Amino acid sequence: MPRTQTVTKLDEFAASFDAAMKSNKLTSIIAKVEPIGPKGYVTELSLLENRFQFKRHIEELLKRPSSGKSLSTN
Repeated sequence: MPRTQTVTKLDEFAASFDAAMKSNKLTSIIAKVEPIGPKGYVTELSLLENRFQFKRHIEELLKRPSSGKSLSTN
């Protein structure tokens, strides 16, 4: 990789990003940050149900006669 940079502060990241955009070269910026997440997770039942609805939708698509397009399960 032509350009790599490791940063730990937001201003370092901003400067590295600007430099990367100006360089017009493939760049990887690694941001090392504190592993802090949300204090709690809220899962609404409706969001959970969306997962099941999506799965059922895909299963129904796979049951339909082929229209020449392939839906691979691999």
